Amino acid sequence: VPDVAMIDSSTPPRPELHDLTVADALQNGKPSVIAFATPAFCQTRFCGPVVEEVVAPLSKDYRGRVNFVHIEPYRLAEARQGKLVPIAEMAQWKLATEPYLFVLDGSGRVAAQFEGIVEKDEVAAVFDRLLKG
Repeated sequence: VPDVAMIDSSTPPRPELHDLTVADALQNGKPSVIAFATPAFCQTRFCGPVVEEVVAPLSKDYRGRVNFVHIEPYRLAEARQGKLVPIAEMAQWKLATEPYLFVLDGSGRVAAQFEGIVEKDEVAAVFDRLLKG
């Protein structure tokens, strides 16, 4: 997209979480985080902190070793007009809520998944296990 704010409701937007598609992340053999969360349109207290306090810091700590993909669960144009319309990927991944964080191993299998609030250390422990093996 010409402006990452079109696909990221973080303030400011985080382009480093939108460098790869899920398909690209699955092809490079590294562990990946796929994070369905919306900082600006959160319906619970958990979505913003998952991006701000877990995903973004871990993306800096594990840069180059783990892929990070942030997906807004709502169509942002509509959300910015006050209407929360889930994106098609929510149904494809069979998600009814957010935030949801998936950690995939280097071959694309789900190594861990977290719904709702999660601590940075919990996710880092999964990364460390995957990166050792």
